[in-house]
Amino acid sequence: MKNQLLDAINQVISLNSGVAEFTNDDTLEALLPVDIARSLDVSDSISFSTRADVNDSYFVTYNSEIFDKFSGLLDVQGYASVLGIKYDGYLKTTGFEKKSTILSVRRTV
Repeated sequence: MKNQLLDAINQVISLNSGVAEFTNDDTLEALLPVDIARSLDVSDSISFSTRADVNDSYFVTYNSEIFDKFSGLLDVQGYASVLGIKYDGYLKTTGFEKKSTILSVRRTV
């Protein structure tokens, strides 16, 4: 079974130039850039788990403080923009399926 919570943390770590690897289904080991570790207030080498009984690991739930800090890292990531072009002229939208019957005739005198 895929652990969606740890998978989301893994994606955030990757977006911020960190490296993470699952050691089993419920534990994620990570190496974080120093600035990211500092903003999360954790060590740069860290383990996250969705099980409370895993030693030396941050217990992560959807309501945990560490998960909220991870979501804060996305404040400036993931912005998207939309671009549109307004054209006031006429664009033909139908009639493309009709074949032209005009033939080119060359006459020599």
